[in-house]
Amino acid sequence: MKKGMMFDMKALIYDQPKQFSVKEIPLSQPGPDEIQISVQIAGVCGTDIHLHNGTFIGKYPLIPGHEMVGIIHKLGTNVNTGSTHFHVGQQVTVNGNYSCGECESCKQGAPLYCENLTCLGCNGAGAFAQYMIVPKRLVYDAEGLEPDQVVFTEPLACSCHGIDVLDPKPGSDVLLIGAGSTSAMLAQLLIHNGACRLTVAASKSFKLKLMREYGVDETVRIDRSDTEKSFEMLKNLRPKGFDIVIDATGAPGIQEKCTSLIRMGGTVMFYGVGRQDTPIKLDAYDVFARELTIKGSFAQVNSFSNALRMLRSGRIRTDGLITHHFNLNEWQKAMDTFTKDASAHKLVMLP
Repeated sequence: MKKGMMFDMKALIYDQPKQFSVKEIPLSQPGPDEIQISVQIAGVCGTDIHLHNGTFIGKYPLIPGHEMVGIIHKLGTNVNTGSTHFHVGQQVTVNGNYSCGECESCKQGAPLYCENLTCLGCNGAGAFAQYMIVPKRLVYDAEGLEPDQVVFTEPLACSCHGIDVLDPKPGSDVLLIGAGSTSAMLAQLLIHNGACRLTVAASKSFKLKLMREYGVDETVRIDRSDTEKSFEMLKNLRPKGFDIVIDATGAPGIQEKCTSLIRMGGTVMFYGVGRQDTPIKLDAYDVFARELTIKGSFAQVNSFSNALRMLRSGRIRTDGLITHHFNLNEWQKAMDTFTKDASAHKLVMLP
């Protein structure tokens, strides 16, 4: 760094997994079809911890952070041509997942399976910075909502996609394992999408209490260190099995036991981010003989509008989820809190 050189913004930058620092970097100007956004809040997600460890689709050097709310700072010259109408000072959020539009999957109408999928905060510059510059097509109006609500748009959009993948039948008896903030979104959507009974199992009592406040029918406190005992307890709740079991933990020891909890013809969905290169045991004959369905829900590319509508309607609650706030220089503390603090729920960064 040359003495006297001026820098315009601070950003949390990973040079490679586990090696990060807050750096001052030049603030670029938006291109003709781009918007420069001052980041106000950015949510911390389990994916960010995977990226720290190098166990996700990270492209380094990297600025992480894919859940954000910000204020428009500058507009590109062509932003308000056509149907878009943005203005400086407007509160917005960003859908950071977008497809190339040219690969075989995109041309077949499956943009989430894009061979060149860009995920800001994963393989593109994210929101753990004072500013972001993004194409106008990724920016969504978020005026009229509290910033602490808007920051949940991305995880709620992922939950909306999860419901699309799951396609639950009305009257389904559902078990959701895990009570993190994204699970809280998914649980509320399940209630509004036909689950006649929703049971949530998790290890933290305060998270289960919040789930009951959100309308969950039944909660069960399980011991993650004793999965045998916990699953025996869950089996006793529904001896013939649940219609649907959703794993939102990503823990292999839990994932491989999920099929034992579903009825004949039932469905298991892996919703939490699992560990890469960690096979789990699955009884193929059981899947065959009982005609079980196994599904996965990865991310989303086109659920942002629906997520914002749900937040505006008040049908999806976020009160009580945010427990900790950190600035960029406290990223190590934030990660330690996320992984070790039993009182932590949703953490947010304040760039």
